[in-house]
Amino acid sequence: MKTLIAVVALTFCFGCASLNNKQEYELTRWEQEGIAIQDKNPTTGAWLGVLPGVGSFYTGQIGLGIVDVLTWPLSIAWDTSSGYQGSKVKNWEQTSIYVEKLERNRKTALDNLEDMRDRKRVSDLDYRKVRRLINNAGLKEFEKEYDIEARLRD
Repeated sequence: MKTLIAVVALTFCFGCASLNNKQEYELTRWEQEGIAIQDKNPTTGAWLGVLPGVGSFYTGQIGLGIVDVLTWPLSIAWDTSSGYQGSKVKNWEQTSIYVEKLERNRKTALDNLEDMRDRKRVSDLDYRKVRRLINNAGLKEFEKEYDIEARLRD
């Protein structure tokens, strides 16, 4: 009985990570936009969870992996789920970092456009048109430097 209590306590201390509803929604949206990063494969994480601690180690949950090794074969009950959910968390983390970079690129494009207007290199009408294009553009358009000159020619 003491062993079971210790296992449950350790599992809660080093428990598996999972996404909340907002994060699930964001990751799904990023996948649909084609900007999601798949750092870890959730299916692979789940399959690796059958081996003692490997699913948790795969997703970087070292503490839980140690608990899994110590409690194998009981850990199979949770490590498959831990490997799956942990992989999704890693993917969300990597994608959110990437999305921040794309948002910075969008801001840079807006700053450059503002600078062009201040230097009288673009008319107010063209400024408003391109600003609207930048604001309405998908994040995928900001993977590379945004070409304001090309938008002005359109």
